[in-house]
Formats: sequence, structure tokens, C-alpha cells
Amino acid sequence: RSTALYRGVAIDKWLVVVPPKSRYDADNFLTILTQVSKPLGVTYSSPEVYEARDSYDDYKDILKRKVADDTQFVMVILPNDRKDLYDAVKQILCLQKPVPSQCVVHRTISSSSKGIQSKATKIAVQLASKVGAAPWTLHFQFPGPTMIVGMDVYHSGEIVSRKKQSVVGFSASMNSNITSYYSRVVIQDPGKEIVEA
Repeated sequence: RSTALYRGVAIDKWLVVVPPKSRYDADNFLTILTQVSKPLGVTYSSPEVYEARDSYDDYKDILKRKVADDTQFVMVILPNDRKDLYDAVKQILCLQKPVPSQCVVHRTISSSSKGIQSKATKIAVQLASKVGAAPWTLHFQFPGPTMIVGMDVYHSGEIVSRKKQSVVGFSASMNSNITSYYSRVVIQDPGKEIVEA
């Protein structure tokens, strides 16, 4: 907890969406998150905090209305671990309003939760990594300039019927410390293994 990340980051514009009647727990957790992040080299401005009402539609509405082009990060505190809300939130934050995000279930950040500082530290490292920090690196010794590349093609279970398109995931390192990456997703014809994009 007292060791700085390899490369820290400052988060100036971010927002938090919280479940109904959980503002106290959220504020308490955000205070702890800020405290444990400072030694890591991660700093935050005060986030915009929005409380969703009872409906799951409130989460979606807040995200669609409040995430701006200059939003660096969104934290969504979910009332429970139901997959439908998580999927809806990620669909908005990955496709409609693309921005790095972190979903956390309310019981994880509850004031009565044990080990909350440890949980906050783990979340801080994840959060920072998603916005450009580098938690650590290894000391690589390559004979010359080197790029590490990974690529794979995913085919849905309906490949036989050729109904769903295949998806290519591509990632490549961009610096000598292997801490910065370029990544891209390519959608292509169902069942196609060769990548031409």
C-alpha cells in the first residue's frame, strides 16, 4: 500500500453512480479510496456523484445523460450482483458512451465490510490501470527494439449456422517497458480466421 505504482495518473473528471440510500457508504468508500491512492501516485479530483432511484433504468439514464466526451472514468456501484444490470451498464460504457469504467457491488464497499482498505487499494490499482497508469513492469532485456503482439479470433457458438460475426481482438505493446498498449477490435465474417483489417 505504501509503494508507488510504476507510473501514476491523475483523474480530473470522473463520475460515480450509486444505488438508492447508499450515499453514506459511497462517500465513506470514496474517502478511503482517495487516502489509499495517494501513496500509489494516483490522485483524483472530487467526482460527480449521482444516486439512482429504484429502477435499473435510472442507472442507464444517468450514464447516457451525464457521461461527457471529457469524462475520464466512471465508477458504478451496483445494488447487487445481478448480471442484467451489469451487462446494461457495460453495454452503455463500452459501446454508446465509451469510457473506462469499474463496477463494484454495494456490499463490497459497505462501511460494515471487512478489509475495506485492502479492497479500496485493489480497486484503486484496477481503476488507475484502466486510465493509463502502469502498476508495475518487469526489466526486459531484448536484443533490440521489440514489440509484443497478441491476437485471437472469437467465433460464437452459432458458427455452424454462420449467423453471428466473428470478433478479432488485437493488442500490441508500444514502449520499451511494455507498459503501454494499442488495442483494437475487428468484426468480420462468421467463421473467418484470416484477419485482413
